[in-house]
Amino acid sequence: MGIKLRLKQELRRGMQQCHARWHRSLAPFCLPREREKLAAIHALARVQESKLPVDLKHAAGKLVLFSHYHPRGWLQRCIRRELIDLRARGWPVLLLSGDLDSDALSWCENNGIGWLRRRNEGRDFGAFQDGWLWLQHHSLAPGLQQLILLNDSVYPVTDLEATSWPSFLDHQGDEVLGFSDCFQNGYHLQSYGLHLPAAVIQQPWWDSFWRAYRGWGGTYVAIREGEIGLSQLLLNQGVEMRALHPVSCLRAK
Repeated sequence: MGIKLRLKQELRRGMQQCHARWHRSLAPFCLPREREKLAAIHALARVQESKLPVDLKHAAGKLVLFSHYHPRGWLQRCIRRELIDLRARGWPVLLLSGDLDSDALSWCENNGIGWLRRRNEGRDFGAFQDGWLWLQHHSLAPGLQQLILLNDSVYPVTDLEATSWPSFLDHQGDEVLGFSDCFQNGYHLQSYGLHLPAAVIQQPWWDSFWRAYRGWGGTYVAIREGEIGLSQLLLNQGVEMRALHPVSCLRAK
């Protein structure tokens, strides 16, 4: 069993190294096209329709960017429960989605939830990129003091109050808080839930990260350059990060 696991790890590592070398060799040829794609993203070419959360300007600089996807545009019941809880705790929400059907749009309208409908590209970090650049375009980003990034890859349990959810939302301080962390391919907080303070989101390097991010990539780019890349940037900038449920504690149980 140990030998099989080691062989599997070595094979995975070799494939990752080959993939990285392949991308580096193609980089000079891809650069002009990548510049065109980034320029289109900066111009918000993927954004199709948007509506502000009703209380964004009266929420003391707080906002949730929530990345959502459903092939039929449905807004699932568990996601609605999560969004309602966010609103009840005073968090304005901007829902980032590739599509929302008429029922979902009507529900968002009735519950004061804003939305940004966009071309579905780049996984959750592509959505976060469009959300951040949209906020900058509308001069809303400079007033933010707290920003939460959430995606729908992890569904909430029924009793949110009995979990670490309130601690995550009520976090104060200059550290970046996540639910869980990981050491695979470099230490990082897992991006299904990140709570970011003004000490981070008002830094020039934060905005630069989103303007340079290759937000059209698939899962590999979203994990390596998005999830891991963002945490590595935070570490390089001297920002403290903390997970509510660190993997070191989970392994010890």
